[in-house]
Amino acid sequence: MVFTEANEKIFTQAARELADKDPAIAKAWLDNFPDSPKKGELMREVATSRAAKNPEVNVPAILKEQSSYRNDDIEGAGTAWGRVDAGKALQYANSLPADEQKLYASAVLKSSLQRDPAATVKCISDNTLPATVRDSSEYKDVVRSAGSNYASRNLQEAVKWATALPGGDSEAAVAGVASQWAEKDPGATGEWILQLPTGSVRNAAINALVRQI
Repeated sequence: MVFTEANEKIFTQAARELADKDPAIAKAWLDNFPDSPKKGELMREVATSRAAKNPEVNVPAILKEQSSYRNDDIEGAGTAWGRVDAGKALQYANSLPADEQKLYASAVLKSSLQRDPAATVKCISDNTLPATVRDSSEYKDVVRSAGSNYASRNLQEAVKWATALPGGDSEAAVAGVASQWAEKDPGATGEWILQLPTGSVRNAAINALVRQI
């Protein structure tokens, strides 16, 4: 069995439906396919479905298994847990090896930002992100995305959160808020920016506004 342009959509739909009913059978079925990037994508979806049924139990179980699609299992597991409880999901990240921790945490944060940005915001405020995320070059992007996604859900709370953060975190968060706000109302965004104290945080907001105009 191989993936072709003609059958790819059919196999993808079949894998998703089977994973929803019985992820273990779905995984066994996919094992019959030859290795390919598409197989990896489907393995990731199966891992997501397995983990979603009970993340606290199933994520550790999935990540104890040996698999040639280990990275896909990590991303799928992180995606599922991040949708329902980013805090607990990120606590578990600390039990993983450093080289896997970042991949897993990134999947958690991506799904959390899409489903419940307030949960990611709390992790940033509480400084509970794994060290591999906090110390990475992508950390400011995470904070900026949190500000943007939070502002799309609750602008007033996002403004309070972003301006209360320390130093560089505030710069990134405020830039995210300003970018999101400016998409809908650049005039109001500009008025808010003028109320910010002169300095790097205000400059970050101005730059974000300019990029949206």
